[in-house]
Formats: sequence, structure tokens, C-alpha cells
Amino acid sequence: MKLKSDAQQFVDYLDNLKTQQWLGQSRKWWPKYLFHYTDVNNAVEVLRNGVLLSRRQLETNGGMMTDNASPDVIGQTDGKWKDFVRFYFRPKTPTQYNNEGFRPVAERRIGGAHCPVPIFFLFDSSRILTMEKSLFSAGSLAVQNPYVFCNASDFINLPFQKIYHNTWYDPTIDYDIKFHRHAEVIVPQRCDLDHLKFIVCRSVAEKETLIQLLPNDVHEKYKNIIRIDGKSEFFHSYWTYVEKVNLEENSITFQFNKGEKVKGTFQVHLSIKGLESGDGHHWKDPNFRPTDTQRINLVSFKKAESYSCKLYLDNQLAYSGTFHKDNSLPF
Repeated sequence: MKLKSDAQQFVDYLDNLKTQQWLGQSRKWWPKYLFHYTDVNNAVEVLRNGVLLSRRQLETNGGMMTDNASPDVIGQTDGKWKDFVRFYFRPKTPTQYNNEGFRPVAERRIGGAHCPVPIFFLFDSSRILTMEKSLFSAGSLAVQNPYVFCNASDFINLPFQKIYHNTWYDPTIDYDIKFHRHAEVIVPQRCDLDHLKFIVCRSVAEKETLIQLLPNDVHEKYKNIIRIDGKSEFFHSYWTYVEKVNLEENSITFQFNKGEKVKGTFQVHLSIKGLESGDGHHWKDPNFRPTDTQRINLVSFKKAESYSCKLYLDNQLAYSGTFHKDNSLPF
């Protein structure tokens, strides 16, 4: 891989940026990484294939399993940016605020797009930024004729106090904060996973879901870098998702993050399948309102030594897991 001629200047400035007092404890680690945010179904394809692809390539080969981008924003963004893999400088961007989590259909924003089970890929920032062909912006690429840069001299002049801004602000005064929070690093066509450092899930249940969806060899390759956001440093968590699931022989108990902003209901569907018998069991509720805990009794389900279960909210996968009776023994 060819590097920029001024690669060392990028590295030196990133090292300096990490030491800035204004970052505080909560953000001092941000300069170490670039952040790619996507839904779990897309994340599985990325890990299976070992590469991040541009939107154009995904549209061409049908590799985008869940589209979490606003059609309105895509429509006003210059089509040439579809040819790039895109990273943010930070988590919790304005776009993420508008699409993260399970939302009742009537409560979805940005043209109905949403990211029900979000996953973060964290890449080594210095490795990506010093690639010969990587570019970066000071703000959103969805504006008319945005500027993109490639040189360290421009990188040093980026307004990082605005890019990394993470507290309340008055948009009538600091009108450009939202724009700068959307600053990006872009790589043409594709980006291999050589510099992937961490994979971050929102909850224990969603980590289990990711693992369940991955082929065994892919899970084995990445298992040591899959993490859970235990301190809410990556996700807003204002909307519904599954926190934990307890799979037992005669019952399944779901613990939900109900979501403080959720007002409506979901169509819920729980599908259970005996792994030996193939017998199926279904539970549905067309007007499901999540509570902290939801217990499903399996007494009527033919006793199985093992079973798989999938929970869907409005036809979107919220949890996938497998129960094996031997795994529940205390020894």
C-alpha cells in the first residue's frame, strides 16, 4: 500500500491531537480511530467478504442488505461520492441520531431510513489517513460542491473542536456545528479490513446476534475484537432494542431498552425452531409495546434439547440466538 508523501505529518498531528485537554476523558480516544457505522446485516457481509465497498459497488452487486441512509440526503449528494468508502471522525453523528435503533414506522425520520441494529467498525485512523488515495472533508459531503483534501497541511487546519463537539449548542449561533460533525474520511472503491481494530455492538443481545449470523470461521477470526458499548460512548439508545436474552428450556426472557422517545407500537414476531425435530413455534403481537422484560412461555412447545430463535420487530431482525440444554448446566 502506497503512503502519502507527508504521511509522517499526519501521524505527528494525530499524536498531538490525542493530548489536547479540551477533549476530556470521554473523547481523548477519538483521534485514534475512524468510525464506520452500519446495520448488523451489512456488517455480517463486510466481515464475510473481508472488505468495505463503496455504495456504488454495493448497489451494483446487491451487497447492501439494509440501507440506513436517508434517500433525501443521498439524492442531494453528488453521485461521485458513491464511489468511495466513507468513515466518520467520531461516533454519534447527527445522521446516527436520526436513524439509530428500532422505530415504529410512523416515527422514522430522514425518509424512513433507519439502522435497527447498529454496529461500529473502528479503524486505525493514522493507517487510513496516510493511504495515498484517501481524502477527507471538514464537514458534510451532502452540501453543494464540498471541499475535500488530501494533504497534511489541510488536515492540520481542520476545525476539530467543532468536528468533535458533543454537547448542546444553539444552532442560531453555532450554525456550523452540525455540518462539521459530519466530517468524513473517504477511500476510493474499497477498503480492506487490515486496519480494523474493534467491532462495537450496542448490547449483549446484539453481540450474540452478530455472532450467530457470522460463519464460524469468520467469528473465530474477529472474536477477540468484538466489544459491547458498556458506557454508552457510541450509541444514543433513545429507541427500542434488545438488551439481554435468557434462553431456557421452557421459556425465553427478553430484556428491552424500551426507548425514551418511542411512542408507537411494533409488529413483533418470535420464531422458534427445534434443531433436532425441526418443529416450529411462533408468537406474534401486531401491537407490541416493549416493556422492560418480556417472558415467553415455551410449555406448549414440544420440549427440545436445543432450539434457535429469532425475534423481529416490524419484520426487522432484533435478536438471533441458539439454546443448547447442555450449555445451561452449571458444570
